Amino acid sequence: LLEIKNGVGMVVAQKLEPDTVAVIVPKALYKLDELLAGAKELCLQHKSKIEVLEYSSQEEQEEIIFSLADKKYKGAIIHPAFSDESKDELNRLREEVEFPIALLGRADQDDVRCWRVDRHEFKAGYMAAEHLQQQNFFRIGIVISRNSYDLAFLNGYSQAMREYEALVRDPYIQYVEDEDVPGDATRELLSLDKRPPKAIIYTHPEDAIAGLFVMKSRGIVPGKEMGVVCFGDFPEAEKYEPAITVVKNDENEVGRKAANLIFRYL
Repeated sequence: LLEIKNGVGMVVAQKLEPDTVAVIVPKALYKLDELLAGAKELCLQHKSKIEVLEYSSQEEQEEIIFSLADKKYKGAIIHPAFSDESKDELNRLREEVEFPIALLGRADQDDVRCWRVDRHEFKAGYMAAEHLQQQNFFRIGIVISRNSYDLAFLNGYSQAMREYEALVRDPYIQYVEDEDVPGDATRELLSLDKRPPKAIIYTHPEDAIAGLFVMKSRGIVPGKEMGVVCFGDFPEAEKYEPAITVVKNDENEVGRKAANLIFRYL
């Protein structure tokens, strides 16, 4: 409450600001509120706070990352998709400045040397493919993006397929590109000339919703004539008959894990 200053004497101590952890994420990140709630919970235990820094472009993200060097923050939690220039700066902060950084999953760059939080995408991909094979759907397609999350998911899918001695066919793996019309990946899968898939795994709910619309337009009944599994929240899943299977990830736990890595170092 009090402090001694030379030449002045005893004075009321200034209230110390809590340590701050930066959370650097793209705008409209999926389930951001849950993620932040988990990080905030852990930070409060350490009498610290979080500051969310959102970006809408790679240039904005780079500007935020390069501003971390002013040591305003005690550490940073970062979405794992960033440029090569940002990667080099993150590695420098981590090794030269000893600035703790936790990534929310796998980085796209192989040589980034920050800690990462396991989001269990591999396990989720494995579970989704395993579930469909146990339901006797052996021709299984997958609709994914090319980001690091989905590639980890794809590895789990491939592992389960191999263990069940099901062929992993390249045409069954459809990547959603930025310029695609919603549902294009599903149309590609359903239009395969020889033995189209009898089940589809979607790693993003918006792709699943578009895909189900395409199936409906072609008279295909999801769950009966076409197996469907979606990763993440899908609020409409239970309205289908039979209900769409959903593999969920606990984003609150991901936030807690990320913050815990920071404070374990500090």
